[in-house]
Amino acid sequence: MILIELHRTQKPFAILVSNETFGCLYSILYQDRYLRCYDLSKYEVRWFVDNLYLFKVTHETGHGKVYEYRKFRKKMSHALRHNFLVRNQIIKGGYI
Repeated sequence: MILIELHRTQKPFAILVSNETFGCLYSILYQDRYLRCYDLSKYEVRWFVDNLYLFKVTHETGHGKVYEYRKFRKKMSHALRHNFLVRNQIIKGGYI
């Protein structure tokens, strides 16, 4: 399980909780050469909820929440964030 491995190696990552029409969707965002985003399995979600004290809520809206582990945002470079947003077609080029 990727979530437990990242916790054991003390690597920074973020958990995204998205409020969907059918329930909540849990995803993990971590850096492995470049940013990767995967949906969590039910066992990883259970581990996350049990260990919620390790995380800090950094962003909260009606659409969801972002939980950071080990100051994830401060460890990412601006270029890495920009490339991730362009690759996933969140923005259309240009700099943010």
